[in-house]
Amino acid sequence: MEDLHISIPKDLDKMTVKAGLFTKRQWTYLGIAAALGFIAYQIASRFMPITGAVWIIIIIVMPACFLAFYKRDGMSVENLLLLKLRFWLFPSVRSSQPALKTNPEEVKQNVASKVTSPTNKATTTTSPSKPKTTTHKPTTS
Repeated sequence: MEDLHISIPKDLDKMTVKAGLFTKRQWTYLGIAAALGFIAYQIASRFMPITGAVWIIIIIVMPACFLAFYKRDGMSVENLLLLKLRFWLFPSVRSSQPALKTNPEEVKQNVASKVTSPTNKATTTTSPSKPKTTTHKPTTS
C-alpha cells in the first residue's frame, strides 16, 4: 500500500477560505457595496433621473469593490492604507550616527601629513583614478 501524504501549511492565517467564488472577505465587501448601492439608489432616484442615480451607485460601489479585490504584494488595500497612514503619522527615527562635519582645510592637512614621509623613506601617493603606488627614492651614501 502507498502512504498518503497531506501537506498542511505552517501559517494557517495566510490561507484564504473560499465560500463559493469569492473569499469571506470579498463577500463581506460585496455585501457592504450592495447595501450602500441600494440605499444610494433609493435616495438619489427621488431627486434625479435614473441615469444620475446609476452614476451615484457606481461612484459609491466602486471603492468597495476595489477594497474587496485589489491586492498588492500579497497585501490587501486596507493593510496598505494602514501602513501608509502609520508611516505619515509616526515617522521612524533612525539610530545611526550622523555624518561628521569637517573643515576641508583640516582634511587636506591630515591627508598631506599622512601621505608625505621623511626624505629617506618611501613616499606613498594616492589618487582617485589610480591604485595605491609606492615610489622608492634612492639613498645616497
